[in-house]
Amino acid sequence: MTHRILVTAAAAMVVTIGTQAGGQTCLGRASFSSGSARVGANYRSVSIYGGEVGYGKTASWFGLAQGDRWQKSDAPTFSASWSRLMATAGYQVPIKTSGFEVCPLASFGYYVSGQSHTINSNSDYTGRQYQLGGAIGYSAGASRDWMVVPSLAMQFVRQTANGTWEYGDQTFRGSPPAYDFGLSTFTLGITKDRFTFSPFLQRPFGTRSLTTHWGLGLGYNVGKK
Repeated sequence: MTHRILVTAAAAMVVTIGTQAGGQTCLGRASFSSGSARVGANYRSVSIYGGEVGYGKTASWFGLAQGDRWQKSDAPTFSASWSRLMATAGYQVPIKTSGFEVCPLASFGYYVSGQSHTINSNSDYTGRQYQLGGAIGYSAGASRDWMVVPSLAMQFVRQTANGTWEYGDQTFRGSPPAYDFGLSTFTLGITKDRFTFSPFLQRPFGTRSLTTHWGLGLGYNVGKK
């Protein structure tokens, strides 16, 4: 019973955004040629909202810093929340003149505070998230300044946690087993010069604790072209 509770509590930290970090074609975003810095915001249908800032150059390295928040409540029987900070690095590799671009990706996230409270259980924890994978995108077409940029990202995710879990008269302090799963993200980026509108669909695999969900992202490139 205790082991199952710990795994469930760790799984509550899931649903990441690493894959939504800024690239350009490979992640369905406006090119860094329109501005070397990016600011943005996003929302996911699983009650996660966040913001991001990024910097990069075309056909080169890019980086992103992101913060997001998840909170859910069904008072008085259940409440849970976490806050997360995340950093992502990637490298953009255009495939000659084909319109395709690939990007290896690596992310690290830290859960500043996580908690879950029910009638019979309580948990307070911090955690770490590691992501490694890649993405491919294609510039599908253009009408004047408009571009349609579909992309697909695949990443391996590992999460670890440390904290206190209580269930009835049982208390566990420390770190439950690491939680591993895969995450695929399909994004349909719509860009116009510096602006990006990016609806996306995320599907976890290798786990039964998480469900497919959708989201919306907005981004705007600033700085010199």
